[in-house]
Amino acid sequence: MPAEVVRWFVEGCVAHEGEPVPVMDWALTQGFDPLDPIFPEVGALLAGRAGAVLRSPDGAVMLATTTDGACTVWAERSAGPAVFLALQQAIGQLGSRGARVQVQFERHIERAGAWRRQWQARYRRVGGSMDLGLGSVTTLTDAPAAQVLQLSRVPPVGPASDPDGLPRR
Repeated sequence: MPAEVVRWFVEGCVAHEGEPVPVMDWALTQGFDPLDPIFPEVGALLAGRAGAVLRSPDGAVMLATTTDGACTVWAERSAGPAVFLALQQAIGQLGSRGARVQVQFERHIERAGAWRRQWQARYRRVGGSMDLGLGSVTTLTDAPAAQVLQLSRVPPVGPASDPDGLPRR
């Protein structure tokens, strides 16, 4: 299951760079079903943004896509270390094909009595001009729990100073 969750994230979110229509088309061809906006999960995953949430055929994974290019995969009842390992392998494969991946940070935090790994990287596909933020929040234990993989658009990294040589404010 962890490898499938990551595959859905890479094929659905990353491959389409968060573009909502291609993400939705991909999800529907994979058998995902759109969720009615009355479900509380829909509001939580969209966080007030316009978009859609779909549920996987087995009901254990939700995929949210928003009009601002954010894409989230929420996996219920998955083992955090296995999901994180599968994500690292997938990101490594993208990097080995020439994509640029720069890890921004990795830290462990405790929330609601559970230790979680928070990981963030900056990603640009081969030949691409847009940077994407890839992130995950996964538990540190093998006990089944919710795991989250996220993609968002990030502003390009610009020079640290203006053309006149003064630092940017």
